[in-house]
Amino acid sequence: MTDDRNNPLSHPPQLDPVQAWLLGYIDLPTLLDRAADSPEVLALYGRVVADPAYAEVLLEQAQQSLGATFDEALTPVDIAYDTYVAATDPTDEALLIEQHALGQPVDDERTDRRREFEQARDALSLRPSGEQEAER
Repeated sequence: MTDDRNNPLSHPPQLDPVQAWLLGYIDLPTLLDRAADSPEVLALYGRVVADPAYAEVLLEQAQQSLGATFDEALTPVDIAYDTYVAATDPTDEALLIEQHALGQPVDDERTDRRREFEQARDALSLRPSGEQEAER
């Protein structure tokens, strides 16, 4: 989501910027950029931050405007996070180790999982741990 500020169509057009932020379509810096020229958006953001009940109502309205119920709507961040969790599940890795010990092929599955993990990590704007350590 690092390109959000450069892509004005990074969220569905039926959502206002605050709703897009609540659903994870844009990040906070993008929202604040868009709010800079709009007192209405800035006021709406302030109300959402100050009033969690109002934020929940606005979130539900946003999801309904997309044609999804509260429980069905998945944002790109939700999908990336679910993929990340699945790719790092130690139970799955234990199963692969067991299958490998039994002589079953697992290399293709590991390659697919590594690729999915890297895509999810990138979608969540995470860096490999070695890169994070090097910055410290």
